[in-house]
Amino acid sequence: MKKVGIIGASGKIGLMSAKALEGSCCIKGGSRNYSDSFKGIENFEWQQVDIYDDDSLDKFCDGCDIILNCTGPAGIVKERVAVAAGKMGIPYVDTADVILVDKSIRDALPQNSVYVAGGGYVPGLGGLLIKYISDKLFDRVDKVKCYQVGKQCFSSIAFTDIVLTSFCGTGKGDSYFRNGRILQEHNLGEIYKKFPKTEKETKIKAFLSDEMIDISAKCNIRELHWFNGVTDERLSDLVMKSVSHLIKDGKDNPMDIIGKYAKEYEQNTSSDEEEWSTVIIEVRGLKDDIRKEYRISYNVEKEEEACGMIASLAVRRLLNCCVENGTYRPADIVSSDDIRQMINDPLFGEFTIEEI
Repeated sequence: MKKVGIIGASGKIGLMSAKALEGSCCIKGGSRNYSDSFKGIENFEWQQVDIYDDDSLDKFCDGCDIILNCTGPAGIVKERVAVAAGKMGIPYVDTADVILVDKSIRDALPQNSVYVAGGGYVPGLGGLLIKYISDKLFDRVDKVKCYQVGKQCFSSIAFTDIVLTSFCGTGKGDSYFRNGRILQEHNLGEIYKKFPKTEKETKIKAFLSDEMIDISAKCNIRELHWFNGVTDERLSDLVMKSVSHLIKDGKDNPMDIIGKYAKEYEQNTSSDEEEWSTVIIEVRGLKDDIRKEYRISYNVEKEEEACGMIASLAVRRLLNCCVENGTYRPADIVSSDDIRQMINDPLFGEFTIEEI
């Protein structure tokens, strides 16, 4: 059996990925410390690894057929793990997309290897669902409206990534895709929408990510809109305070500033709070010359659960298929049949398709 090295295996995403891959490969789990959560995982071995120590990282990668990086914050780790895998010619999968969106990081990667990035909940899930919808439900997709909303208790690492992402300059705010062009949304004011899990209408904001621009063009989608819902005003407020503080005087100690607000967020977040996340996609188009319209919804308690499944899906594809050297998103290499199998897996969450 081939061996998959999961770096950050003791984290929620790493553990979920290991469980999703169980039985299909041998797994080498890497982390700073051993976790009892590893017990019972089939064909599993643990090896200590420090991603900021080149020798430690190289020793971990040696002997692996694929490396899955589940560490963070992505804005700090950047290309470290990808370069270590790439220089050995080991295919690499990342739950974050930093090696895709930052040209200087992308240019630093060894060229003779395979890199799959953005294999998480967002980005990752959206591209896979749009590909599945386009391939399996329609011959032509005319219009798509996507909504992502939820309430998650993020770790300090996740909080740091959210803040750092605000500075990456990717995607287009208040924009949508239409016939190959990026256009300004019609309504730039405050927009509200009722969702099944919310007691009142939730504020939503349009944001067109690089992933959605890319998948819309590849699937020949005529028009696509994406909206993010804001239910956690406390998180939004602390992120904005972090960003403002960094812009004002954060050049010398950016991580200290982010850490301060991350700690404040964690101290005021209870693990007892209900967590949930929903993606709703309303889509219309043609199938066999008949106009069709569907509402697709995906519900999960914790986003890490979906992230681990999506990352493992990309890993499985590399285990079973030969992929040419290059840099990809999961939707570039994963087949629609594989996506269908994933969304029907009870581990994935609650997935429904309703014709309207």
